Amino acid sequence: MVAPARRAVLIALGLMALTIVAALAGRGRTPAPEVADLFPGGILRMGIETSPSPYIHLWDGEPAGLVIGLGQALAGELGLTPLFVNVSLDGRFDALRLGIVDLLIVVDARQTAMEADVLATRPWFNAGLALVSHEDLPFRSMQDMAGRSLALALGSAADAEARRWQRRIAAFTVLPYELPQHALDALRFRVAHAALVDALDARLYLRQQEMTLVMHQVSDQHLAMALLSDPPTRWRVVDRALGKLFEQGTVARLLDRWL
Repeated sequence: MVAPARRAVLIALGLMALTIVAALAGRGRTPAPEVADLFPGGILRMGIETSPSPYIHLWDGEPAGLVIGLGQALAGELGLTPLFVNVSLDGRFDALRLGIVDLLIVVDARQTAMEADVLATRPWFNAGLALVSHEDLPFRSMQDMAGRSLALALGSAADAEARRWQRRIAAFTVLPYELPQHALDALRFRVAHAALVDALDARLYLRQQEMTLVMHQVSDQHLAMALLSDPPTRWRVVDRALGKLFEQGTVARLLDRWL
């Protein structure tokens, strides 16, 4: 049997260890003083559109996906509790101005340039057009398409981009399809030398195929978070936290998981 004195010492050491573990575990949930002042109540309210999309999925009525994972990671980095608020596309900047949300997660960075009181963070995804081709015959830019065939969705941004390039370089053949997925099918079966689609469609398609296709970005559409410009300290804190998520590889892992 353990002597009473020794038992008391062991119990005291055990309680001390539990206290240390609890303190370490809670450290990541406690916001820094600066953050606590900027986000009263320790809650980060993030505006999202909960309609099903490639960025957000509804599982059993609950939102999940890339945007949810990114918001949770950002809140964790700041030591805040994440709270997702449904906002409409037309009313999202109003929700920001009225203080209903602290930030918007998915915003085209170019749109914030038209909002005098809104700032965009560093971009977390480039949703611009991508040139997709086979690994054994890669094309890295639209200039490489001279004399080749290019599949795309008729009437899309890729269609407009291809028309611009038809005036810049030697002739190439455009193969129009109804959907970006059909254009990628034409590439996969080597009906076309390459396909021009947005990066989101390209990444989702590549996830479903066992063969190796490569993609190169040819235009930019930067997706970022958006906050009010006043106070600027809040924007700096969030942008810095997002930068840390890049450094830690968190953003890359989320993109690989969901896209």
